[in-house]
Order: sequence, then structure tokens, then C-alpha cells
Amino acid sequence: MGSRPREGAVFYCQIMLVYQPRKSILLIMKRLFLILFVATVSSAFFRWGVDISVRCGENLTVLTFGADSSATDGYDPYLDVPYFPTPGGGYGYFNLVDPLFPSYTMLSVDYRAPSSGEMNWDLRLGGGSNFVISWSPADLPDSGEFRIGAYEMDSLPEFVVVEWLDMHIADSISIFSLGGEIRAEGAPVSAIGEHAPARSQSMSISAYPNPFNSTVAIAINGVGAGLAPACVEIFDVNGRMVYEMTVGGACMRPAGGIHPAPTMHEYTWQPDESLGSGVYLVRASINSCQTSQRIVYLK
Repeated sequence: MGSRPREGAVFYCQIMLVYQPRKSILLIMKRLFLILFVATVSSAFFRWGVDISVRCGENLTVLTFGADSSATDGYDPYLDVPYFPTPGGGYGYFNLVDPLFPSYTMLSVDYRAPSSGEMNWDLRLGGGSNFVISWSPADLPDSGEFRIGAYEMDSLPEFVVVEWLDMHIADSISIFSLGGEIRAEGAPVSAIGEHAPARSQSMSISAYPNPFNSTVAIAINGVGAGLAPACVEIFDVNGRMVYEMTVGGACMRPAGGIHPAPTMHEYTWQPDESLGSGVYLVRASINSCQTSQRIVYLK
């Protein structure tokens, strides 16, 4: 009888010694899995959004379109914001058709499911005419093509856009009535600028004088800029290319390699007589690097 307690005590200690390490290992493994899972989810989350202003006379509506990793192409209660127009002037909204939320057909904020293919936002206007839609090109993701166009009145009820503007170059569009469409092709699917073209930290473009009234001197600066040809493009505010040329190249390399490589392209642009006064965008590309500068032409 006296030996049984000792056997019980030894047996009890053996249980504690054997199973306690196993619990610790399991706990560590669970924590490690949780950390890895959270890290994976966090790296997959992203969002980008761009504000656009809809102005009609004195009335102004600010809308937001964008993409979110948790969004759908329908109504998302925690992302999208319904719009309820008030009487007394022009307004704008994003048109939506979602059978799950049939009462939400007008949105002031519309986040959609990310896609590397094509994304569309149906922009509708009401309560007036002669609308001006404006945005900041700097707010757009670097990667992908973003375009906006007005619906052709004669195309109803199909709602067809006849002419598109590049939203990275233009910053506004005039729409007389009805509305238009915003289209993103090859938009970022993980983060802003992930697939953006390389931008040299040592490359810049300058213009003098600016504003100008006859000719403007344009210089592209950067280490080694003189060794590769530079593609120069000039656009008007509607995104239409009005001038294009290629300058420089390997012929500018110093003979014998004794002198340092040229670091600048420089040339003079004289606008065609058919071009009017206004803001123009000069964009220069060397290999995979791009830089741009706005200039003002005053006749």
C-alpha cells in the first residue's frame, strides 16, 4: 500500500515532463503560422484612388474612382459611397447596376475590383449642361493607361465614346451633357507604380524662357544623357501630340573616351503657326527613363 503513492507521483511527473514541451512547440507553431498568415494578407492589401471635380456653373461635385484589393465591381458597403443629388444645379455621379443592391445606382465614391486588363467607370451628369471635369495627373498611378471621353449623343442608348483623352497628360475635359466614361487599361494590381517605367533620379528637363512667345530652349540633363538618343514629344492640354523628334545619340560620344561623357541634350522649339497660346507638356525619354516639364506658350 505504501508503494502506490510513490508510483502515482512518478507517473504524474512523467506526464508533465513529456507533454509540456509538446504544448510549447504547438504554441510556437501556431504563433508562427499566425505571423506568416498576417504578413501574407498585409502584403496583398492595397488601394489607390483619384479625385475628380465635376463643375457646372457655380456647382461643384467631387467624385473618387479607384481600385481596392477587397473591392468588387458592385456596391461595396465599406468602400463605396452612395450619392443623392440635391435640387438646384448640375451634378455628377458614377452609374452603378448591382442586383444585390438595387437601390444604390448613384455613387460619389466607386472603388472597383483590381485588374491588369481593363477597368471602367460610367460617369453620368445631370441637372445642367456645359460641365468641366478636372483632375490632377500626378494623382494617377504611374503604371497603366488612364483615359476619359465624353459620350456621343447620337450613340444613345449604347453610350459610345468617340474620342479619348490621356489622363496622364490632359487635366480636364468639357462635356456638354449626358456624361462619359473613365477607362483604365493595364492598371496596377498590387501597388501604385509597381510596374512604372524607371525614372532616373539624376535626369531632369528645363525650359527657358517659360512662359515664351516665339521660341523656347529645352535642355535634358542627366549623367550619360548625351550617349543615347532622346525622344522628345510635346502635347497640348487635350493630350494631342503636336511635335515629336529624336535628338542626340552615340555620335555625341567624345573621341577616344578622354573627355567625360556629355550630360545634356539641348535644342530650340518654335511652335507651328497653327498652334494657339496655352499650356503644353514636354516629355523626354532616354532608354527606359522619362522626364517631363510644362511650358506656357503666349503669342
